[in-house]
Amino acid sequence: MTNYKNYRAEKIMFYLEGIRNGTRIFPPSLQIALTDKCFNQCVMCGHWKREKKATLDCDVLINFLENAKICGDLQSVCYSGGDPMAYKDLDEIMCWHVENEIPFGIITAGYVPSGISMDLLREAEWIRVSLDAFDADVYSEVRGGVGIEKVKESVEKMARNGCNVEFGITLTKANFGQVGKLASFAQHLNVKNFRVWPVRHCEAYAIEEAQKAEAIARLESAEHLLQIYDIGNNIDEAIQIMKSGELQDFPCCKATLFQLFVTATGDIMPCCILAGDSNESALWSNNLGTIDDSCEDIMEAARKFSEIPRDSLPLACDGCTSRLQTINKFASTHWEDKYFV
Repeated sequence: MTNYKNYRAEKIMFYLEGIRNGTRIFPPSLQIALTDKCFNQCVMCGHWKREKKATLDCDVLINFLENAKICGDLQSVCYSGGDPMAYKDLDEIMCWHVENEIPFGIITAGYVPSGISMDLLREAEWIRVSLDAFDADVYSEVRGGVGIEKVKESVEKMARNGCNVEFGITLTKANFGQVGKLASFAQHLNVKNFRVWPVRHCEAYAIEEAQKAEAIARLESAEHLLQIYDIGNNIDEAIQIMKSGELQDFPCCKATLFQLFVTATGDIMPCCILAGDSNESALWSNNLGTIDDSCEDIMEAARKFSEIPRDSLPLACDGCTSRLQTINKFASTHWEDKYFV
């Protein structure tokens, strides 16, 4: 079963020396919002409310990826949005990855419009479906937009065609009662990974104090089922966050040296948080450059950002995610380490 803390540490350590010593001139990973368009209207997200919904030009994006591969030794890309499935040139982007042997993953709400190649989706390292409910009434409340039956149909089709489907659940006071059904659905589809994160920055749907005991009990019950079928999960971490929160102390943002975020407008941002990927707009008025800039210039800007003391970072950095905090904490702690072979 996946131990996410160790898994992250191993990935960070693999690239740390090259990043520290300056021999790596571009982060090994990117998260790219292909489009602001989405099929859902989630209560915890304001992205779908953006009046102007940008979309990356496919040719410009591929040129950027080519440069990142040749100059910066790009290792992997995570595609998000909006919803990548709403990007009309998704097949062309996936073809590029297959031809260049660069792994990619997709974060999606799960609905796959007709015309997107299942053969190419099968090539994704993982397709993480933000499936926050199993029952139609709950799904309609927390995610809205396209109905749950269409989503289930698409998810089942992907699983049936050999795609590596994972589940990523945002837990709210409206849907924590669904986690058992979602775990059973994961087992039915032979899903290998099941992640749960308590909702962030959405007080109206945050799990109330009086509900936490029941929510934790349901998570523990779901974890038992997932363990029986050897489905990797982060439920222990999710429970810990519910009990004590997720804010850690880290001296500066080293995470931006490991993965950058590209918005649908082509701006390079330090992370998804400052890009406002679940907000109506970006939470930082600056950027580290654009996809028209050179890898060297982008990395130089990232290095400068990574040296800003924690108390001088943008206010939105107070909302740093557990994943990014882990990178920051680990990289900062081991920045000067030297090892015997």
